[in-house]
Amino acid sequence: MKRVFTCIGFSMATTLFALCFIKYEYIFLLTVGLAVIFIASLIMPNFRQAVVVPLSLASAVFACLLFVATTQTTVEPVRSLENQTAECEFYVIDNGTVGDRSKTYSAKIVKMDGKDVNFKSALYLDKKVNLRPYTIAKGKLKFYSVGKDGFSSYGKYADGIYISAKCNLSECFGKRVNSPMKYVVALRQNIKDKLSYLMSGKEGGLSVALITGDKSYLDRDVKTAFMYSGTSHIMAVSGLHLSVIIGALLFIFKKLKISHKISSLVCIASVILYMGLAGFSGSVTRAGIMLVVMLSAGLFSMRGDSL
Repeated sequence: MKRVFTCIGFSMATTLFALCFIKYEYIFLLTVGLAVIFIASLIMPNFRQAVVVPLSLASAVFACLLFVATTQTTVEPVRSLENQTAECEFYVIDNGTVGDRSKTYSAKIVKMDGKDVNFKSALYLDKKVNLRPYTIAKGKLKFYSVGKDGFSSYGKYADGIYISAKCNLSECFGKRVNSPMKYVVALRQNIKDKLSYLMSGKEGGLSVALITGDKSYLDRDVKTAFMYSGTSHIMAVSGLHLSVIIGALLFIFKKLKISHKISSLVCIASVILYMGLAGFSGSVTRAGIMLVVMLSAGLFSMRGDSL
């Protein structure tokens, strides 16, 4: 049975990756073409009996439909705001990243010109401005594009951000947004502050990047060295980090002779918490989901199959 899910997952992932490099106007034609080939594979006995061929084609068609539906309902309405200016109410969902000229936040826009909205944006403010996460603020935002597609957005699309904005902040209301993520963000910042304090300089910045995925603390020379050596992917929090943490927890629980179900529950909770600490990036979310599925086997007295 797992081979069936492997075919579905691999076919969808490959198709979605390829769609990032294809002009949107051609995707409809591609979807129709794949649908026709899928129907033909069902008619032809040799392909139908192979199962893998029609299953992979059906998965590819579904991926195209999913891509089109998401683009039409979520991406295009937000991208249509490009070059517009509006009075907005918003709250930031992280502690921001300091650049050479400005400070960048990920923000949730909740009101625009008095109308209720709900979308994410990369927000650029003056370096001296410090916004408290999950606290409502107000300002004039000028929107501009982060890229015409997922590839040119440099990871913004993967974070659900399809538009950027420059902000002239007018006021902070001090009204807090009720969200469990504000505690995770506070814990993440506390970890970064502690690491920076205990291991200052290049070592501290590298530790922050490896543990939380935040590269803003990295020294410029360290960034350059990782870039030229082609090893920047090491700092992307993913399966390697989760495997080390969960492997260590399972080893400790085994030595303490804690029941498999309790250890599985604690490990699942730890995976979800660490995903939050890493900002639910694409790489850690993918790895986290796979690890949660595998750990869930212990709750049903079954053996998890990593393959």
